[in-house]
Amino acid sequence: VRYIGCVVLVGALSVPHSIRAAVWAEASGVVYATANNNPLVGGGRRHVFHIGVPSEITGAAVARFLVEEQGARRVGLLHAGNEFQVHAAACTAAPLSGRGAEVLQLELDTDPDGDRATLDRLRNWRPDAVMIYDSDTARQVRLTQMAHSLSGLPPFVHARGMLCHEFRAGAGSAAEGHFFVDMFLRDQRASAEEQALHQRMATVDSHLTATASHAFGWDELRLLAEAYQTGGPDSQAQIATLEGLRAYPGAGGPLTFTAEDHNGRWTQDPTTIAQLVGGQFVVVSTMDR
Repeated sequence: VRYIGCVVLVGALSVPHSIRAAVWAEASGVVYATANNNPLVGGGRRHVFHIGVPSEITGAAVARFLVEEQGARRVGLLHAGNEFQVHAAACTAAPLSGRGAEVLQLELDTDPDGDRATLDRLRNWRPDAVMIYDSDTARQVRLTQMAHSLSGLPPFVHARGMLCHEFRAGAGSAAEGHFFVDMFLRDQRASAEEQALHQRMATVDSHLTATASHAFGWDELRLLAEAYQTGGPDSQAQIATLEGLRAYPGAGGPLTFTAEDHNGRWTQDPTTIAQLVGGQFVVVSTMDR
C-alpha cells in the first residue's frame, strides 16, 4: 500500500485485521473507512471512519420491536460467547429489562449436543421471543433446524449477518417466519441510493439478496470518493470533508459525522426488521424510519 502511494483505504475485514488496518492508517496519515462497529476499531482515531451500527442502537431497536410490536414479555438471548457478542447481547438485554421484559441470556455450546441442551433449557423457560448473536452461518443453520424440530420455541430474531442467500438456502423451510435485523426498506419507499444498490446487484445476479455488508461496501466507497474529490490527496482536507457531512444519503441509511463522532450512525438509526416469508426477505417493521 505504501509503494503505490495509497491516499485512502477501504477494508471489508475481520475485526482483528480491521484494528490493524486502523492502527496503520492512523500512523500513516491515510483515511480509512470500514463497516466494523467494534469500538476497538475506531478507538478515537482521527483518520478512521466506521459506519457499522453501534450495538447500543441495534439493541434498543430490537428491544422496542419485540416488546412494543410483538408483545414479548420473556426474551431469550443466545450468544456464542466471544467478547463482542457478549457485549451485543448486553446491549439488547438492558433496554429489554428497561421495557419490563424478563431476559434469559445463554451461551451457546461448542458442539451440536450442547446446543440441543441449550435449546431445551430455553424452551423450558417458555420465551415469547429469542434473539441469536452468532456470526457462523453453518452453526446458525444447524440451530435453526434444531429449533424447528422442537415444539415450544418462537421464530428466532437473527442478527444482520444471517440476512443472506447462504443462510436462507441452508436453513430452508426451518427458517420460514424467522425475523432478521435489517437496514433496508426494500420497496418503493427506499432512498435513491438503496434502490440503486438493489438494481446494480440484480444486474450481477438476480438471486443475490442485498445485505448490510453490500450497503456498507457501497457507502464506504462513496464516502471515500466524496472525501477525495473534495479534499484531494490531503488527508486533513478529506477528514474535514467527512466530518462536515450531515444526513449523507447512504444505501444503508443516512450518515452524519462530526469531529467528535466518526461512526456516522448515532444520529440516524437505520434499523428495520425483515421476515422470511415464502423464501423472501420482507420488511415487517420500519421502526418509524
